[in-house]
Amino acid sequence: MQEIIRKAEQDMKRATEATLKDFNSVRTGRASLTLLDGIQVDYHGTL
Repeated sequence: MQEIIRKAEQDMKRATEATLKDFNSVRTGRASLTLLDGIQVDYHGTL
C-alpha cells in the first residue's frame, strides 16, 4: 500500500511541475523570458 501511495505522490508531483511549466508559457500580454525556454538555436554547429 505504501508503494502505491509513494508512486502516486511522485506522479502528482511530476504533473504539477509540468502544469506550472505550461502555465509559464501562456501569453498574458506581458513579455516573459520563460516563453523562450523551449527554443533552441543552432549556430556554428552547437546543437
